[in-house]
Amino acid sequence: MAPEYSARSLETGAEVSLGALRGRIVLLNVWALWCGPCRHELPALEKLRSSYRGAGLEVVGVNIDGRGQEALIRRFSLDAGIHYPIWLDPDDRVSNQFGVIALPTTFLIDQFGRVRWRGTGALDARSLELNRLIGEVVPGRS
Repeated sequence: MAPEYSARSLETGAEVSLGALRGRIVLLNVWALWCGPCRHELPALEKLRSSYRGAGLEVVGVNIDGRGQEALIRRFSLDAGIHYPIWLDPDDRVSNQFGVIALPTTFLIDQFGRVRWRGTGALDARSLELNRLIGEVVPGRS
């Protein structure tokens, strides 16, 4: 099971949590502005978001840059064309809770809160393994 995890929304400043997304399939991506591979994989995350959003996949980016970086993160997200929610975790609690040891790290969490896949390093939207797993958990896509 995925740990209960919460952070703060970049968009609204409100607390957000994985628990509130229970019942949905979540692709949770942990990243930072200083991480080159994180920046490199953004088009792949957007492609997955657009390919599967109608089928119920939620992409969430968890940014672990330090406090006071919100304006830079917001500007970068707009310039990069990120259309999925960004959660702020300046204390990097996500790494401890999920055992993240390198960035970027991405998790596929099914509608029951189970971690079905974990990928370390920049992901590829064409990954057969990832697309097969998404197809298994997204209703009507298997």
